[in-house]
This record gives sequence, structure tokens and C-alpha cells, in this order.
Amino acid sequence: AGAHRRGEPHGRDPDVEQGADDGPGQFQDAAHGYDCRMAQRRDIDRVRSEMEELFADLCQHRLAPQRAGFRPRVDAYRTEDPPALHVVVELAGVDPAAVDLALADGILAVSGERRRPAAKGRRYEHMEIDYGRFERRIALGEEIDADAVEARYQHGLLTIVLPLAARPTGPVRVQVTRGGEE
Repeated sequence: AGAHRRGEPHGRDPDVEQGADDGPGQFQDAAHGYDCRMAQRRDIDRVRSEMEELFADLCQHRLAPQRAGFRPRVDAYRTEDPPALHVVVELAGVDPAAVDLALADGILAVSGERRRPAAKGRRYEHMEIDYGRFERRIALGEEIDADAVEARYQHGLLTIVLPLAARPTGPVRVQVTRGGEE
């Protein structure tokens, strides 16, 4: 009674309306109302990056919990005035002198180490804070003015300001010069 024949629509199929048969080649709007427009390239890159981060977190916490180090949390946002990308990395307890920043091929790499305080005279009852080496790679997706990058560490947060490279605001006129004629 609960089974249906293969190929026959039933009430649980989202795109099936009772009695609707327009024949082959006829398309209707889907009943679920989703719009199937193509996503912008940077949206796809963002989703890909988020998926890579998710799988990296999964590998670190589920498949390889004995791995040393940790993965600091990161926020990134853009401002228009002045045009810049801001990357904020949560690094509580990390000596700012132990942090390395590198910018290459549109990737910002933040790495360093958070050291566990000496345990002399201590017996831990509960441990949740991660210590050791860390590294985060953030795809920027924009041209950066590398000479104007600034980094500030305050209250356990490392804020990196990456000014966007100047782009022409309108049409650019290029003058053609005549080469030396002999």
C-alpha cells in the first residue's frame, strides 16, 4: 500500500502536481520555488574555502585528535572607505612577537605558536585550551597594496588591515606613441 511503481510520481515528490502533464519538452516552474541562477565566481570560491576549512577542522578534531597545535578562529570583512580587507585572528595568550604574517599569490598566511605555561607545581584538573603551533591561510580574492599592510594586536585579537590596490575609477586613456622611424 505504501509502495509506488517506479517512475510514477507520488505526493512526496516536491515537483509533482497532481494531474500536471505538459508532455515532453515542456518546462514548468518548480513547485518549491527555488531560483537556479548561477552563483558569482567569488561566491563559489568562498563556499569552496569554507568547505576546505570545515574538512580541515573535521580532520583535526575527529580523525587526528592527537595532532599538536590549534586552529585559531578568523573573521574577515571589507570596508569601502578606505577600501580594505580586514582579517581578525583570535590569538589570546599568543606573544605577538611569535606570530608570522606572509602575503603571497593572493593568500594571507598567519602562523606562530602559543606556548603552554610551565607546569611546575601544577596539576591540571581540566584542560580545554589548545597550545602549540598554528597556521591559517586566508584566500583574499582582491589585489592588495602589500606596501601598506598593517597589523595590530590588542586584547588577544590580531587585526590585519590589507588596503586594496588602487583600480582605475573610470575609462583609462592610453596615448599611442610613434616608434623611431628610420
